[in-house]
Amino acid sequence: MLVGGGHAHVEVLRSFAMRPLAGARLTLVTPGPEMIYSGMLPGRIAGHYSHEDCVIDLVALCRAAGAVLVPHAAIRLDLAEKRLLVAGGGQAPYHQAPYDILSLDIGIVPKLDAIAGADRHAIAVKPIGDFEAKWLELQTRCLAPEGPRRMLVIGGGAAGFELILAVRHALVAELGRDLAAAARLSFTLISDTPLLGADGKAARRAAEKALEMRRIRLLAGRPAVRIEAGGAVLDDGSFVPADAVFVATQAQLPPWLREAGLRLDAEGFVAVGPSLQTLDEEGVFAVGDCAGMVASPRPKAGVYAVRQGPILAANLRRFVLGEALLPYHPQRRRLMLLGLGEEEAIALWGPFAAKGKWAWRWKQHIDRGWIARYRVGGALFPSPAT
Repeated sequence: MLVGGGHAHVEVLRSFAMRPLAGARLTLVTPGPEMIYSGMLPGRIAGHYSHEDCVIDLVALCRAAGAVLVPHAAIRLDLAEKRLLVAGGGQAPYHQAPYDILSLDIGIVPKLDAIAGADRHAIAVKPIGDFEAKWLELQTRCLAPEGPRRMLVIGGGAAGFELILAVRHALVAELGRDLAAAARLSFTLISDTPLLGADGKAARRAAEKALEMRRIRLLAGRPAVRIEAGGAVLDDGSFVPADAVFVATQAQLPPWLREAGLRLDAEGFVAVGPSLQTLDEEGVFAVGDCAGMVASPRPKAGVYAVRQGPILAANLRRFVLGEALLPYHPQRRRLMLLGLGEEEAIALWGPFAAKGKWAWRWKQHIDRGWIARYRVGGALFPSPAT
């Protein structure tokens, strides 16, 4: 049973579609019929991609793999009985789904209680699948004559950085011809740590310059402690006015998984070993943002889930067959390509940073190529019948 339609699980489905395992029955439990690729979401917000460009059709992928799709949310995990409780889609409030082997790739949810008022007055970026609709609704309101004009993003990591730039590009493009409306636009990024703090000085300098060139105000080392209807209050008591506040900061496991009884790492995520198995339950695997690799901790980033996919697919097969499992070795350095709103990006590799349109084209090539792997019937994923 695969819980969550994340980066690694779509690779598992592709693997089993291309090479079925006799006697294995796959079930995917996930709230919706498609997965939006987080790496392309900023480009979607900026207006460079359509919805269809950024999503993977889980219905088609499950059909190709011979998997059952349960399009509802998990609400409880009973490890002792090996049962997952799933929200009901009809008259029953829930139903029970038994499993033999369980794999978790559900992502994470916002830790809104870390900032007072965030649950009432902010737009959470996580879960990614819910954000697109929230943005489109806000964008429509922004186009009204007296619509929102002052945008504020809280969170100085890669997600917050790309988000403020994408929002700026979209609104400037939409309102640029209306000089009066464009003059009232303002954009602010708040970070309680240095911008892109974990990614080095070169990354920070390149990111700060990108914000400065686009007149985006940066308040680094200034934690937001409260969000109100008209803006955010910082730790020194100062007030940052805003018509819309986005939160791209701390995240956590959903309550049902936090309370399942699996061992968690120091940051509160499901602890896994090199085989991607949980430390307590041999038949339970966890990957992506919901998992913490205790032997080799890494920051939360989609690139790790993508690389975990083939190892997870292989290990699920091996577990069924009683074979030794393979270890996952995360790369020491990861390539980061951060979109700047326009068709330009910053490329980061270890201590090195560079910027240009070439980096955007590189990012597009990687992102479109990854999505194409999961287009059933496409050149990179021929139909199993074919």
